[in-house]
Amino acid sequence: MKVIHLIFNLMQKINIEFIYAFLFLGIVMYFIFKKPRIKVSFNNKLKDNNIFIISNEKKYTRFKDVVNFENSEEVFKFFRNISFEKDLHMIIITEGGESDNPDLVSYMISQMKDSGYKYKVNAYIPSYAMSSGSMIMLAADNIYMNWYSCTSPVDTQIEYEMEDSETFSVKHLKEIKTKGEFKERYSELIKKDAETIYQTDAYILRRVLKDNPNRNKIIRQMFDTKLSHGMNFNYHDLKKMGLNIITPIPGNILKITNTLMDTKYIH
Repeated sequence: MKVIHLIFNLMQKINIEFIYAFLFLGIVMYFIFKKPRIKVSFNNKLKDNNIFIISNEKKYTRFKDVVNFENSEEVFKFFRNISFEKDLHMIIITEGGESDNPDLVSYMISQMKDSGYKYKVNAYIPSYAMSSGSMIMLAADNIYMNWYSCTSPVDTQIEYEMEDSETFSVKHLKEIKTKGEFKERYSELIKKDAETIYQTDAYILRRVLKDNPNRNKIIRQMFDTKLSHGMNFNYHDLKKMGLNIITPIPGNILKITNTLMDTKYIH
């Protein structure tokens, strides 16, 4: 009560002009630091034509027509908005990111035909679709690229910080009987965890590419590859693997991507 009484007395002593000045400063700071707005919008014309821009890059995700594949809510909204009455068009722009949702997107898109979808799935790579972006791309029947467009291997990258807060599968941890044994077998757990992720990725890829006669070759060169994860594949490389690559990107799609990339933000 004593503290409350002191605060009340202090508030009574504060000049009302100071309060107004503080509120005014707060409003000014809000408009300075709030998220920038976009000058242009596609006004749902993309969705009406079953066209979706997929990216996790901040400069694009602020655009309301872009599906942020690292946001689960946006991913499932994307699924709900797909029309089964026309071709699906996915414009993919990303340097990579968290793999769970991209794996889900790739897997679910590849399974649409089992749910009655009878049209084509087209992926467009106007510039780059690396790592998780490449994984989404593999679900497409047709992949459109420019001569300079690039993709990368889809082998999952894992970063361990070697702290006690790390998480591991219960099927591996159930073998551990004491805390001391956990520390002794830490590297073994990491290896088992990595093996589980590898097998999961391999399963998803086999399902995603189930209708491609070159499935094994694609998996070998994009997943089981000895090349670095930072390797860039161009359209020639992907064609040799057995993917259906078409170049260049059609003018109507190029117009959309140019509008997106050239958009300026205003504060």
